[in-house]
Amino acid sequence: MRLPAIKYIVIMMIVHTTAVYTQDTDEHIMLQAFYWDVPVDSDNLNGIWWDSLRTKARELAGAGFTSIWTPPPSKGAFSIYDMGYGVYDHYDLGEYKQKGNIEGVPSSVETRFGSKDELIKMIAEFQSYGIEVYSDIVLNHMYGGSYELNPVVTQYVNYERYPTYPTSQLKWVLPDAKPGDYYIDIKGYNLDRDVPESRVYEMHINWLDRSECDESASPKWNYELSVEENGYIVYPGSGCAVYGSIQSIGDIYSYKISLDTNSTINIRLYPRFDDDGTVRWNSDDNGYRVRSITDAGGGNYKFEIHTFTSYNYVDKNDLPDLRWSYNHFNPADEEDYLEDEGFEDEVRPNWMIYGVDLNTRDREVRQRLIDWGVWLTNTVGFDGYRLDFVRGIEQDFVAEWLNAMPLRKGERRFSVAEYWTYHPKRLREWIDEIQSYDARTAVFDFPLRRHLMQMCNDIEFDMRELNNAGMIRSDHYALSPEKVVTFLENHDTGKEHDKWITRDWRLGYAFILFADGIPSVFYPHYYGIEQTDMVNPQYTVTSDSGLRTEMNELISIREEYLAGGMEVLTQAGNPDPVEHTKHLFVARREGNSEKTGGILVLNNHPSDTLSITVSAEIPGWRSLNDKYLINITGNTNKKYKVDNGHRVKLSAPPRGYAIYVLEDDVNMNK
Repeated sequence: MRLPAIKYIVIMMIVHTTAVYTQDTDEHIMLQAFYWDVPVDSDNLNGIWWDSLRTKARELAGAGFTSIWTPPPSKGAFSIYDMGYGVYDHYDLGEYKQKGNIEGVPSSVETRFGSKDELIKMIAEFQSYGIEVYSDIVLNHMYGGSYELNPVVTQYVNYERYPTYPTSQLKWVLPDAKPGDYYIDIKGYNLDRDVPESRVYEMHINWLDRSECDESASPKWNYELSVEENGYIVYPGSGCAVYGSIQSIGDIYSYKISLDTNSTINIRLYPRFDDDGTVRWNSDDNGYRVRSITDAGGGNYKFEIHTFTSYNYVDKNDLPDLRWSYNHFNPADEEDYLEDEGFEDEVRPNWMIYGVDLNTRDREVRQRLIDWGVWLTNTVGFDGYRLDFVRGIEQDFVAEWLNAMPLRKGERRFSVAEYWTYHPKRLREWIDEIQSYDARTAVFDFPLRRHLMQMCNDIEFDMRELNNAGMIRSDHYALSPEKVVTFLENHDTGKEHDKWITRDWRLGYAFILFADGIPSVFYPHYYGIEQTDMVNPQYTVTSDSGLRTEMNELISIREEYLAGGMEVLTQAGNPDPVEHTKHLFVARREGNSEKTGGILVLNNHPSDTLSITVSAEIPGWRSLNDKYLINITGNTNKKYKVDNGHRVKLSAPPRGYAIYVLEDDVNMNK
């Protein structure tokens, strides 16, 4: 069901006219309190993460953290193994024994992180220490549904529409086939014409309740199979797997199977890539389909296409008895469509990149997700939200969802959205659109993170690139600091080695814990947890052993000395020698009501301590003229004079940093 446009206008006008979240940006220090594949007692189907986190509440409060971001709390399709992003049952927080339609995975009561009771206790413990808890919220997709006949997708696939409906999520079914010979034609579409090795498929056909092949053996290529005189390839047996390759676009390959009894024929196809004889996964952008099923007499059979879009759950007493089916997901009707990746990371609500894509244009789907968010907030007491993959959701629905959530102490709850893009324009446009519906949220600063990764990993990085890096200092698309969450790593970048920061993490954390915005610290960096590549476990990385101590010091400095804006002195402070700006970044932060602020010096030179003279004067800020600074992160006995021309010479160690504050501000504490 589509909601008429006139109704959208009415709905979006009914919003809260109340205060927005007001936690002071400079006092807001977030911890991403998980990482990919956190520990779990899978042998006993026991999630341990909520309990593990609960023991750290007092310690994190003492370190200065004011909020934590936790993983999605709902039961995932992979039950005890699921990191929460494969949402199966929104209302199961670890109370009911179930899982999605995933073969070989056991059902579990608890989620990967624990039980509902353990979740509530964890949240209450953090809140008792004044730390807010933000839940990861997945509104774009679901996983783990059962197969059902999908007439909308049947038409979509048979018309070979672009973008391709993911081939790997389809099953072709011919129910109640009588004994005899059947001929199955396989065709490719939307294939890459220029890369023949990408035009490989893997096919599974079964018509018995057992496999007639060794399931541990690799699939055979279709050219290795026997071929009848009329050109039909003889399929090796029920439950067997075969590789095929579309040599020329438009080729059709015909396979023969023989049934001895009445059976249901089930066919699965998977896109593959031939990497010099090693067949590996390939993108579902490549389409393969069953074109026809005929018998020896030329009869043409009408087969069905099934999708993973049927969701039925165990009884949950007074909770909503939801049933999801194909009309809740894209494409939802004959006029619906899917979208491709788009241009420069633009919003793509119908982009089917994860699981089955929820049709969030539909009024029923929207209301279900809103009702669940209200229930979740009221039931377990989350203080705010991290919104997953907002690029795949209509902005007006994101705004509607946020505006519908219960208030916290009369204010809207904090939220931050994941819009993974390196284009500042996209983030600014997205925030502006959300605000046009009278909603408020922050975004993660992915453009800044890219520069910080380069700075930490590459000793040749030009520090002048930081001058206008990120969303707060963007030349054309700047956002105010309370709308920006800065970070060095997260669960997604942390699971793939090509995205890792692999050295000198202190440089990045010195920047985000000094600069304006809301800094987010990554749990493995803080606790020294080894990260392992999820695809190739031979790649591992662990942050420096002393990083936690340094982060605690940086948080303490931020709390005591820093507030307000930041100005880059190596950009506007007439630096001398100017050639040192390639290796040195110097910035001044404003202070709070008691302290004057501070100056950060970052040095990425691999071996030399470098110095630079800059003007410390910022119009409208408290003057440092003719005063002494000390390096609060180093030798506090040495003084650095700001002359009566407002200039001062400062330095930092190689691949390190220094923070300078007013000597009088330090003496104020003595």
